[in-house]
Amino acid sequence: NSWGIVRSLFQRSMVLVVSFSAIATIFFFFLSSWIANTLFLSPLLSTPLKILSLSLVPSGLTMLYYQQLKGIYHIKAATFLEAFSLPIINFSIVLLWNKSLDIEKFAWAYVIASFFTLILGFFFWQQAFPNAKSITKDFFTWRSLLSASQPLLIVAFMFIIIDSAETILLGLLKDSSSVGIYYVANRIAKLISVLLVVINTILAPRFAALYAANKKASLEKLIQNSIKYSLVMIAPLLFAFLFVPHWILNLFGEEFLEGSSILRILAIGQFYNVATGSVGLLLMMCGFEKVMQKSTVLFALCSIALNVILISAWGYVGAAVASVLTMFLLNTSLLILVYKKLKIRVLPIPSIHIAKV
Repeated sequence: NSWGIVRSLFQRSMVLVVSFSAIATIFFFFLSSWIANTLFLSPLLSTPLKILSLSLVPSGLTMLYYQQLKGIYHIKAATFLEAFSLPIINFSIVLLWNKSLDIEKFAWAYVIASFFTLILGFFFWQQAFPNAKSITKDFFTWRSLLSASQPLLIVAFMFIIIDSAETILLGLLKDSSSVGIYYVANRIAKLISVLLVVINTILAPRFAALYAANKKASLEKLIQNSIKYSLVMIAPLLFAFLFVPHWILNLFGEEFLEGSSILRILAIGQFYNVATGSVGLLLMMCGFEKVMQKSTVLFALCSIALNVILISAWGYVGAAVASVLTMFLLNTSLLILVYKKLKIRVLPIPSIHIAKV
């Protein structure tokens, strides 16, 4: 109930988000022509990129609103703001312009939708925190905010590298058709982990609250139960990806059928990702963000090395194997770190003693 600290945190975070988003807006606005010509090799994208840069500030603030709403247990409002509001508003604007649409109007529709979504976020936040003006502001230092957020920024960046390394290196080392086949199989396999993303939205504030209250037994039970329910829910998808991958890939065209082996390999990796639960999130919500930072940096480098070696040898199959190996090594190390730092057994199997590992 330290609402003064919450208000202080929100205000300082807003200053950071607006500052960095504004810098990014200026960068993309004035360099849009260079980006369009040099990176995308398409001069026609220059104006749309310039227009879209105007959405960065409202999008950043909207993200801040829905993350704050998650933190104070307003999960429904946060989920609607994060996943549904922008597409619904954007689609509505596009429908109004359906007779005279071009690429620039699509860009303007997105910008307008991002501002309306920001207004909606402000409304949700006011409803969740109605007496903000009357609350005495507690002091939340810049040092404490930056100390916590810097490792999380690095973690987010490392996950981008881990997630995209195989696709980028596959494009550099092999041909574009290999990239296309791998990309489709990878996107399909990641449907298994969608449930984990949804569950993380609910679990994050609960992890932090239980750890702060020193209720480790409840924390262990919560994460184990989430894994059990997740495994039951993903079972049909896993079965389909392992035993009839060609049926699914055929929906995208016959040329993607040769990606069946990739889909099987990646599905096994995503299964392990779900089976080990929200271990990374658990570490970060319990104050071990620096431990998480070191682990992700190490395995991002590992991912690059594995991809270079295995793609050179086996092509897109090597990329899939590298992705699964990286995920296995990272999640296993996080399992061990959770037990070492928190004395919590994540896997809901009584016979497994991670301490011996």
